[in-house]
Amino acid sequence: MYEEYLTKSLSDLVLARQAICNYKSNKIMKDMKNMVSYHVQQAIEKMLKYCIYNKQNSNTVNELYTHYLEILIKGE
Repeated sequence: MYEEYLTKSLSDLVLARQAICNYKSNKIMKDMKNMVSYHVQQAIEKMLKYCIYNKQNSNTVNELYTHYLEILIKGE
């Protein structure tokens, strides 16, 4: 039902991988490490939301508007 979260998560991981490769090949671009962190965090967030949404009854799904991984993991 929420497969777009998996697709977007995969896109974030691809972007993180590209940023890692760019950083390794050109150490001048130090901001690439920040890009990697951001996209990996986004990928994890989207995967957790996908798991949470798929556990809920489709009639009672509440949209999660948070970026805090701890809250998503605890399911608050």
